[in-house]
Amino acid sequence: MSRRLHRQTYAEVDLLKLERNFRALRGLSPAGGFCCPMVKANAYGHGDVEVAARLELSGARHIGVGLVEEGVRLREAGVKAPLLLFGAFEGPSLEAVLANALTPVIGDWDGLALLEKSASGDAFKLHLKFNTGMNRLGFGVDQAPRLRAWLDARPRFRLEGVATHLLRGEDAGFDDGDSRGQLERFEEALAAFRGLEFFPHALNSSAAVAMHAREGRLRYGMRPGLALYGITPASREAPKLGFEPVLSFRSRVVATRRLRPGEKVSYDGLWTAKRPSLVGVVPVGYADGFQRLFSNTGEVLCRGRRARVAGAVCMDYFMVDLTDVEAATGEVGNGEEIALIGEQSGAEIGAVELARWASTIPYEVLTRLSERVPRHYVR
Repeated sequence: MSRRLHRQTYAEVDLLKLERNFRALRGLSPAGGFCCPMVKANAYGHGDVEVAARLELSGARHIGVGLVEEGVRLREAGVKAPLLLFGAFEGPSLEAVLANALTPVIGDWDGLALLEKSASGDAFKLHLKFNTGMNRLGFGVDQAPRLRAWLDARPRFRLEGVATHLLRGEDAGFDDGDSRGQLERFEEALAAFRGLEFFPHALNSSAAVAMHAREGRLRYGMRPGLALYGITPASREAPKLGFEPVLSFRSRVVATRRLRPGEKVSYDGLWTAKRPSLVGVVPVGYADGFQRLFSNTGEVLCRGRRARVAGAVCMDYFMVDLTDVEAATGEVGNGEEIALIGEQSGAEIGAVELARWASTIPYEVLTRLSERVPRHYVR
């Protein structure tokens, strides 16, 4: 029986829009260019198995994961595309890396030593990551010549890619941006591997869009994430590409309350009716990923009209002030659809707006969407 029959709350993921976004991003690169869509963190909350399977069908030549467990799950689900593992792993995990044909992105000598000690004698692909200014993971650029010597002495290890991570991708292509300095240091690292065939990759969604707009080409491969899921990257050029939000988040009113002026709502009485009011109860809470920071601040759509969250968001519920919706459209009762993310009757609320209410970023809004919210896929 479908989980949707048990609960009025669900996220809808449109795989057709996902595919269109992927094709738009891939179109920024020349034919054969490196494009590794990222499906880490449950595909940014969209469901990694379904998303990875669709990307594979759409021609993705590489798919990126953050954890060994994520790669194993995709393999067990039947995904056969090359999977790049961007997260660190220790000795006990190497067996799973090898058994599931995960391609590691290595950023320290301990990782290389682990591979050399434990990997079989068969040819083994790997990517190397350099720290050019993000100061998170990666070899120092000055280590590149030593790494080249290490590879030359171990021909069974095939260098498939060399990577770095930009700290502010939206300035890629600007002469005075942080990205320029990082990419210059990246070029220093790449010079050590001349004569080898590999993919240099450095661009996230915003960097790929920005560099293409300002230079008309991409000098490096991309690892798109946010734009893949239809959230416009931090680049003024991005709207021209028409990325479509892939996920919508919906529920329904399960109870209504008519309140007199002065009556309070939810924990700590943070909301007080200033007039005769209609408050609807929506079965979504912070355990579902609708953050408590939306209390008295967030908005949802009902009949295509905005309505403000009333009071503190609870673990399983939040309340919404439907007074103005009812005044404009007629009586509102149980069963009325509520759109938390997505379109409704020509109006729209997006993850970027939710992020602003919580003083965070849309990545966090999407990845916080709980596993207990069923995903329904439009194919």
